[in-house]
Amino acid sequence: LVENVLRFARGVRGRNDASARRDPVHVARETAEIVAEFEPLAAGRRAQVIVEFAEPTPTADVYMRPGAFRQVLLNLLDNAVKYGPVGQTVTVRVEGGGRRAAGGGTAQASVRVAVIDQGPGVPLTERDAIWRPFQRGTAARDGAGGSGIGLTVVKEIVDEHAGRAWVEDADAGGATFVVELPVHGPAETAAAATRAAGDEAAAPLLPRTGHRASRT
Repeated sequence: LVENVLRFARGVRGRNDASARRDPVHVARETAEIVAEFEPLAAGRRAQVIVEFAEPTPTADVYMRPGAFRQVLLNLLDNAVKYGPVGQTVTVRVEGGGRRAAGGGTAQASVRVAVIDQGPGVPLTERDAIWRPFQRGTAARDGAGGSGIGLTVVKEIVDEHAGRAWVEDADAGGATFVVELPVHGPAETAAAATRAAGDEAAAPLLPRTGHRASRT
């Protein structure tokens, strides 16, 4: 919670620094470690978290601020367990994302991490709003609590690293939250993030009226 609040405050003040230090992150290995760290929290709602690696398992590093990938994945796991049913299975899938255009430049290879829950899902009409501060999907479980900024922080971190984040339907019901991060060096990551920040500089940070409070 403290990490989320600090991160959100930096974003509101416009202090997200695309030129900050970036370290290599082996996504497959760190995903397994973070899920193991999260398992005691999932046990509080009798949820099981499993990790799946696509073949071939992505081995390339992505370059991120220290602790950034951990914060993204923990927020998505917390969101899945918090708003899903007691006793559900949450699946974390790691796979190569093929090639994508990064910041309008040359296509880059990427890595995708998908967190798949068995909750109520997110209606198509709400899939943009839930990334804004203090928004809650209409199907969210009442009384789940939360800071209201978890998904906003995920989106800000992913944008800062020239990636993408979105939500789609899970095959068996529920929601699939996907993060895609480009595989390239720290200088290229910073340059792409700077271009993306310029493209989105006018985007509002404050929530729009007429929406309920956040999913996470």
